[in-house]
Amino acid sequence: MKYKVLILLLLVGFALFFYKVGDRDLWAPDEDEYAQMSREMIRFNNWAFPTVNGQPWAIKPVLYNWLIALVSLPWGDVNEFRARVFSSLAALGTFLATYYLGRRAFSPLAGLLGAAVLGTSVLFLQYARWSQTNMLSTFFMMFAVFLFYRGYTDPLKRPLSYLLMYASVGLGVLTMGPVNLIMPGMVIFIYLIVMKDFRHIRQLRLGWGILIFLAITLPWYVLVSLNEGYGFDLLIRTNISRYFDTWTHAQPFYYYILDLPWAFAPWSLFLPGALLLAFSKRTREDRPALKFLLVWVISLFLFFSFSQAKRPQYILAIYPAFALLVGYLGDRAINFWQEKYFQKLIIIPALILVGILAAASIALPVLAGIFFKPWFTAALGVGIITGSFAVLLWLARRKNQARQLLFLPAIFMLIVTLYSVHVLIPKMEFYKSPKPFCEEIVYHLDRGGQWAMYRFYRAAYVYYTDSFCTVLKSEPDLEAYLKQPTLSMVVLKEKHYQSLADSLKEKTYVLTKKHIGHRLMVLIANQEKP
Repeated sequence: MKYKVLILLLLVGFALFFYKVGDRDLWAPDEDEYAQMSREMIRFNNWAFPTVNGQPWAIKPVLYNWLIALVSLPWGDVNEFRARVFSSLAALGTFLATYYLGRRAFSPLAGLLGAAVLGTSVLFLQYARWSQTNMLSTFFMMFAVFLFYRGYTDPLKRPLSYLLMYASVGLGVLTMGPVNLIMPGMVIFIYLIVMKDFRHIRQLRLGWGILIFLAITLPWYVLVSLNEGYGFDLLIRTNISRYFDTWTHAQPFYYYILDLPWAFAPWSLFLPGALLLAFSKRTREDRPALKFLLVWVISLFLFFSFSQAKRPQYILAIYPAFALLVGYLGDRAINFWQEKYFQKLIIIPALILVGILAAASIALPVLAGIFFKPWFTAALGVGIITGSFAVLLWLARRKNQARQLLFLPAIFMLIVTLYSVHVLIPKMEFYKSPKPFCEEIVYHLDRGGQWAMYRFYRAAYVYYTDSFCTVLKSEPDLEAYLKQPTLSMVVLKEKHYQSLADSLKEKTYVLTKKHIGHRLMVLIANQEKP
């Protein structure tokens, strides 16, 4: 039976995380930088000191880019699939580890439900198909705490589990930085404090663990620390100082409370009931495992809430714990469905979801027909899907079928994902991809020109032109650049073009304009089109 479940999870994981993952172009932010960085690793053999557009890039450690570059070596270049495949693999690994942790902590059903919840939550799905370090960091964090729990609850597997745990922590630090040491460290030591099991610290094999951790992380960190262009930015500015006094993504303390309802949708509707159950007296026999999940959730949620810099993906490492709490609720509800207590914890959020889906099935095509006519057909398709699942959930409620109420939201998210990769994302490509705009730049570069970006920079333009650009920051720099005798092109936003002095605009020629995302981009030059 367990092999059938594993095969099922692998098939679902492929559909959710891998299917057509390389079909769309690279979108900013982040995806373009990681792809370009890995390309430059291959072409210029700069594996230790990453660059983007030929300039030092010292924001995150290097493991993720090493992996992309290594898998791309046989082809000599990075494409969209190879840029994303390790996010997809990390998502699949986290998905499977969630199942096995739920199976060990509670039951096979709780593990299966937990994996289904995690794999079909909005933010997890997004970053499983996005080239960025957060999903790989989440996998190493998840694998580390899974190995700890495995070793803590099974003395026979303890030695190997703990040694592998330290390897996972080290690889996480080589992916995201010191935060991947802090996250599992907080969960493990606070859990031991809560359990009043201080003696277990001696069994953690800390001596061997430190050696394994340092063997993985120290060589590269020492190397970059000795380089003036990387050391301070990587170790201090983008890690320690950013936590206390950020220069970007500053948000209030309560940011994640407001963000979670959409990011963990549709399961955020079931999460309050799961937390209520976890704290209730009905769970005495599962109290140690629930304490582990609650420590995981509370400690990391507070840790990231106190940070000045906040983005939704920063708390992805908490999502497996959220998912397992919901999975545990589902397991208990199915096994004790005759109790009104459990029926309420499932039926109430399911009915709220029915209302949301029913409203969306009408509102989406109507709004698209009024305000976004090109999207009407696509929105109508989403409306049909949401309306159908609203009906199915309502029927499951009428028939009082617990399993359907729990698994239908997961099936709904799977269907929406497949519909998105076939219909929605190809339509979004037209608006978000800079590739066609870059092809225009390449056409003119072939005439022997050069190009720059003014008061704007995205690595996607470098990637899709396959050429470095000059970054101009002031109008005098722009004017000097355009005075060169060769064909000199500049990419800038329409609003910045309109703000240029009339005398400068008179000396330039607009080669093309295109909306890319929410920006209207302009390509100007000091010569006319041929």
